[in-house]
Amino acid sequence: VNTDTLGKIITNFGCVSDISPSNSTAVIPRKRLAVGAEMKVKVVSRNSRGQELDHGGAIVTATLTHSDKGSKECQVTDNNDGTYCITVSPELSGQHKLSITIHSQDIQCSPFDLSVVTQHDNYEMTEMKVPPNNSSPRYIAFSDNGDMFVTRCYDHCIDVYDSSRKKKT
Repeated sequence: VNTDTLGKIITNFGCVSDISPSNSTAVIPRKRLAVGAEMKVKVVSRNSRGQELDHGGAIVTATLTHSDKGSKECQVTDNNDGTYCITVSPELSGQHKLSITIHSQDIQCSPFDLSVVTQHDNYEMTEMKVPPNNSSPRYIAFSDNGDMFVTRCYDHCIDVYDSSRKKKT
């Protein structure tokens, strides 16, 4: 038995809680992350009128479920101000669902869809620090299929390379 959960149950026993799971929300910073990357999700607890609560003590759980390979519990931290921090760190690539509950009831929009990719598939625009000249790359991006797109600084061109890094025409 988790002593933190047991303590919250005892604390809340006999008390009428104004928390409304269906009005409570989560701030998901991104829907795509890499295997092993850590993402912090903020849960904002709200009452039945939709107003943010200013105290903790709710039983908040989060489960990350892989589409084929099971699930794992995520770490939840009570900030004692009506918000909770969930640490999500997927171990497998693929499609996942993040289910967040308060007192065993789904919060608003739960479960959330997440796409987890291997590190080399995780793309984002990155500014490169290179000396400016006609052929200097400015940004590099990768597509889901591994194609690489390189923008050049001064001639406003984009070079496209396949996953084996051969230039496409």
